[in-house]
Amino acid sequence: MKFQTRLYLVFVLLIFCTTCLGLGLVYVVARRSLLEEMRSKVLTMAVTAARQMDVATLSELQSTRDTHSPQFRKLVSKLLEVQGANQRDDVYTLYVYTMRPTHEGREMEVVIDPIQNKTFTEFPEQLYPKGTKSGILQHLNEPWSPSHWVNEPWGHFIAGYAPVYDSQGKYVGTIGINLSAQSVSRELGQLQVSVGATMALTLIAGLIAAVFLSHFATHALSQISSCVQHIGEGDLKARVPVESEDEFGHLAIAINQMAKGLEEHERLKLGFIRYVSKPIMEKILSSDITFKGERRRITVLFSDIREFTSFSERIDPEEVVSVLNEYLEEMFKVIFAHNGTLDKIIGDGLMVEFGAPLDDPSQEKNAVLTAIEMQKALSALCDRWQAKGRPRLKMGIGIHSGLAVVGNIGTDQRMDYTAIGDTVNVAARLEAATKEHNVSILVSAATVEQVAGLFDFKKLGPIQLPGRGTPIEVFSLR
Repeated sequence: MKFQTRLYLVFVLLIFCTTCLGLGLVYVVARRSLLEEMRSKVLTMAVTAARQMDVATLSELQSTRDTHSPQFRKLVSKLLEVQGANQRDDVYTLYVYTMRPTHEGREMEVVIDPIQNKTFTEFPEQLYPKGTKSGILQHLNEPWSPSHWVNEPWGHFIAGYAPVYDSQGKYVGTIGINLSAQSVSRELGQLQVSVGATMALTLIAGLIAAVFLSHFATHALSQISSCVQHIGEGDLKARVPVESEDEFGHLAIAINQMAKGLEEHERLKLGFIRYVSKPIMEKILSSDITFKGERRRITVLFSDIREFTSFSERIDPEEVVSVLNEYLEEMFKVIFAHNGTLDKIIGDGLMVEFGAPLDDPSQEKNAVLTAIEMQKALSALCDRWQAKGRPRLKMGIGIHSGLAVVGNIGTDQRMDYTAIGDTVNVAARLEAATKEHNVSILVSAATVEQVAGLFDFKKLGPIQLPGRGTPIEVFSLR
């Protein structure tokens, strides 16, 4: 299930529960308020009726039980009068009657029931709601009304009871009034309809709001998810267009920064994959190198194929490219195998650095080994080429160690990782000098000092390089 769907369901459930709780509380409070209002009315009516009773007559009837006497008819008329006086649209009195405890004091019996015209032992069940017996007996000395509606097959009502006292304050009997609750039921029914309609409208509005809220809450998440998916597919230029100040906005900023970092990482990788071997590339990517121009000691190697121009004149251009590519492929293998960094290809010539961009304590040794292996690789190539009728080629290599500024040089439109300084110029001049001294490899004293005893060098003495005022001590490699 999608997050948006789950969020939508949560919103709907929350709205539904909140609506039910709120409207339920409204209904309960309204029902309780109506009940209290009815109790107040019935108690007022019962107390008023109790005060209007002829106490002496009531007391006498309870003793004589004479239902045919004028006093009985008079008391019945009074009860009917009380009932008739309380017949309104909002108040309808079902029964008005008198009661008293039995001689055992465990039951209540009806003394006068003007509607049913039954008295004493013939107690109508309608006048005696279930659950009120113990309540009446416990409240003989005070007005009392059950705190609940009475629902019986013959009606829905609420009862109220008030004691009748004689002039000496002695208890004589109890006036009971059953007040119809039909009007209240109608009001509660209307309230239920209103609550139901309100709930339905609220839920409909809530469903619509939940759609917009879930869409709003997940829109930013969808954009973030889409951006991450594009990044995962290799589109490192993808960005999240979220500008909010909430958590989604902060997450978007973090993802955009991550994408920018990955883009720079990939650009760095693509930029250096042609310069160094894969192991060196992995080390570069895992390091914190900034590639800004910095001054450091490196060893520079320059190589160049001799008389390559005249060679190119004798064969087709397509074959020249094929020979050059085959030559460069072998040279790259040797350079990368000894931790060299390919700076640039200059026609058929190569510029290689050792000790940059990563430090290499064996940079001089690796440079010399690279020169030797390059000569061997060229010799093997020439053996194959000679079998095809091609002439053999020779290569000159110059090596020098010293300080140089190394880093990315250029502008945003074009930038290359390279080395600049006198060390580079000396290495280039040494490569050119191999022709004059008829040797394949020339190494400066600065490099030889670091690998003394490891290789068989021949000292050629100081030589004057073009563009330099001071001669430089050089060695050839046997």
